[in-house]
Amino acid sequence: RDRSVRVYPGEDGMGSLSATLPLPVAQACRKALEAYAEDCRTPGDTRTKDQRMTDCLVDLILRPGSNGPVQIGLTVVAGVDTLTGGDEPGEVDGQPVPAVLVRELAHTLGLLPRPDAPEAPETETYGDTTENASVEPAAVAMEPPAGRLADLLGLRTIAGTSLAHLPQIAVVEEISGQL
Repeated sequence: RDRSVRVYPGEDGMGSLSATLPLPVAQACRKALEAYAEDCRTPGDTRTKDQRMTDCLVDLILRPGSNGPVQIGLTVVAGVDTLTGGDEPGEVDGQPVPAVLVRELAHTLGLLPRPDAPEAPETETYGDTTENASVEPAAVAMEPPAGRLADLLGLRTIAGTSLAHLPQIAVVEEISGQL
């Protein structure tokens, strides 16, 4: 996917800094800037929220490490099929997001285990001929989606993330829409 950072000159010595990123990342960045802007607000501060957010962005880029971390929350809505490899898009804070980005976000936050790399096919000998055959023992057969969902629900950790609390996971029955 294309990602970029661009600067556009404005009027009176001002300019715009624009970043093209995956939507979940862009939304997380904005929420983090909002949290920083709220955290740095002091009595008598006459700056607007947008001005504080801009000042925080500059500080984070030009003076990294001088400010403590903030915590943010994103609302991710995705079906079990999406999380287990399907193509149905999900949502991040109400915006549609492709399934692959929803899964990547879940992997990055530790909510969904990354799939193991497939193993090389085994070589078996039958009589006088050698054939390459991919043999999948019953114990290693594809895990059903329900098993993968159980694994997902068991991986509820926020270690190493900026989430304020454990992820809230709701399982919705696809046909009726009931929890």
